[in-house]
Amino acid sequence: MSNVSRVYATALFQLACESNKDQQILTQLKTLDAAFDPTIYDAMASIEATIHEKKEVLETILSDQVDGMVIHFLKLLLDNHRFASFHAIVLDYLDMYRHAHGITIATLVSPRPLDPLSLDQIKAALSKKSGHDVQLQCELDPALIAGFTIEMDGSFMNYSLRSRLDAMKTQLKKGEQV
Repeated sequence: MSNVSRVYATALFQLACESNKDQQILTQLKTLDAAFDPTIYDAMASIEATIHEKKEVLETILSDQVDGMVIHFLKLLLDNHRFASFHAIVLDYLDMYRHAHGITIATLVSPRPLDPLSLDQIKAALSKKSGHDVQLQCELDPALIAGFTIEMDGSFMNYSLRSRLDAMKTQLKKGEQV
């Protein structure tokens, strides 16, 4: 992300950690990030309303929904004309949270959804291999035919039928015994 988003995320993350609210704040930031669509960003960038009016709207809508720290943070973004960076700030905060809590992300791609037991077994194996808590992000790609691929910490593991078929095809072209 940008240096600006990293600076804001770092400040918020440090404050949240000091208050033992880093997970709570993360949950609220992710919820707001999902809820903020382009119309929200346009409204916050609009010159038709004053910063004071925008802050009042945020306070009214969010005061019973999110922690005061988050509301204060959003107001700070408005004051500094950085509201448009909110999404990038959330991503940076999430990275800091994961790093601080030893969480590694692994992307698992399969041709169809895997059952929960298989996902738990894969997650446990990856956690054991990496020494970190692993969170799986699952994606679908019907072109794999069967099996799956995993990308984690810059490593790529391919357990798909597509890769085996491609390897056989290459061997056959070379005239090797399959």
